[in-house]
Amino acid sequence: MAIEAHCGTLSALTLALPRSCAVPESRGTLPKGMFVAKVAVSAKTKQHLIHAIDGITMLAILRAANTGVEQGRRIPEVLVIGLRLADGIEEAPHDIVELIQAQRKSGIVFVCVRNVEFEGAMREEACFVVRRPLSERSGHAPTFHEFASAWIPSGEALLEIADAAATTDDLWDSLCSQVIFGSTDFADLDARIVRASRIAQLRTQIAKLEGDHARAKTQERRNEAHAKLRKARAQLESLEQL
Repeated sequence: MAIEAHCGTLSALTLALPRSCAVPESRGTLPKGMFVAKVAVSAKTKQHLIHAIDGITMLAILRAANTGVEQGRRIPEVLVIGLRLADGIEEAPHDIVELIQAQRKSGIVFVCVRNVEFEGAMREEACFVVRRPLSERSGHAPTFHEFASAWIPSGEALLEIADAAATTDDLWDSLCSQVIFGSTDFADLDARIVRASRIAQLRTQIAKLEGDHARAKTQERRNEAHAKLRKARAQLESLEQL
C-alpha cells in the first residue's frame, strides 16, 4: 500500500479525508519553482517563497470520481495543499496562497504547518486557508477574499466531506464553511460571509462611535455621535437576528 504524502505530520488520512483522495508520497512534492516559472512575480514574493516556505505538498485531490459527488459547474476539483513554514515563520503566507491559487481553477484548501514553542517545548500546529471570489453587492464584480482558521495542534486539524454535499461545488463551499465558520453547513455561504463581515465592521464602528461620544466636548457633537451610534447599533441588532 502506497504511503500518503505528508506535510509535517499531516496527510490526507490524518485530516480524516478518504484514502481514495490521498496523493501518494512519491507524487506529493511540488517544486517551488513551478509556481514562478511562467508568471510575473514580485521579487518580494519570490524571496518569501524561497525563505519562508520549507516545502509545498499536494496532500489530496477531491474529485467527483473519488468522493461520490456529482461534477459541479464552478469547481472541477478541490485540492488540499500543504505549506510547510520555515523555522521562525509563524503567520500564514498570504502572498504565496494568492500566487498558487491564481494559477489554478480548482478550489484549494491550504494547510499551513508551523513549529512553535508551547509550554517550554516545540509543538506542531496547523491552520487552514481558503481564497474565494465574493461580491459584497449585487451587480458588482467579485473580488477574492482570503480566510484563515485559527492555529490549532496538528493532531486536531480535520476536514470533513459533508453528507449534504451533492456536487464538487457543494464540497468546496462546505470546506470553505469549515475554515471560515467551523461548520460544514454550506447553505447561502456567500451571504453568510458578507453578513459576518458587515457585523465585524459595525462592531468596530460602534466602538469608535462610543469613544467619540465619550470625548465630545459640546452637546452638538454628543448628539451627532449618539445618533450615529443608535443607527449602527440598530443595524447590528438586525443583522445578528438573521
